[in-house]
Amino acid sequence: MQLEIFHQHCGHGGGWVLYFDATEEVIGKLSDHPKRIYYYPLLIKPLGEPPIPVAEKITYSHRTVDIAPFFLTLRRDKNYLHLKSPNPSRIEIDFSWPFIHSAWNNETLEDYLCKAYNCIINEEIWDSKTKIHICSAHILHKLSSNVGNLCKDTGLTKFIL
Repeated sequence: MQLEIFHQHCGHGGGWVLYFDATEEVIGKLSDHPKRIYYYPLLIKPLGEPPIPVAEKITYSHRTVDIAPFFLTLRRDKNYLHLKSPNPSRIEIDFSWPFIHSAWNNETLEDYLCKAYNCIINEEIWDSKTKIHICSAHILHKLSSNVGNLCKDTGLTKFIL
């Protein structure tokens, strides 16, 4: 059913966006398991409607080798059910290396960055692959943490940010 909802919203042309994140708060730590448990929802947010989960994963791992198959399986199933449905125009993720390496396109980070550079600097046309967008709130939070760690003067930290 979730893939049908996914296809229904993505089948109307480009411009649709997926959101992928992880949280530990939904499940919490199991008393008999030494590792954290992560809940990974993949959401689509139709215009003017609440977000809809189109796929979900629960795991104790936050590694590329475990997250990438999630996207590969989703792409395979989407293409199996609806051969002509377009890819998302963008996927919004947090500042997580496993997410950046895993998200949707099945290409290396170096290839992706070269393609992005050529589009920005050489004004080449972006191909039909999905753009990986890192959430600006996550970037600002990471920047704030790093500046705070380097500079103990809170007034100077606020000035820098």
